[in-house]
Amino acid sequence: MTAETVIESRPRSKKYMIYLVSFMGLIALVDNYLSLIETTAIPKINAHFGITLDKFLLW
Repeated sequence: MTAETVIESRPRSKKYMIYLVSFMGLIALVDNYLSLIETTAIPKINAHFGITLDKFLLW
């Protein structure tokens, strides 16, 4: 690599880092919530539509 192709990286601002950490934390909370909903919803959906465990695992 030559000196012209190297791009200097500058540190991110403190506000940007706070935003990034907050946003990623929100994404983690939403992901956790959706995982919890899935564990309570799937058995009820299977019972409602009469899906057996064998069919559900192959689906």
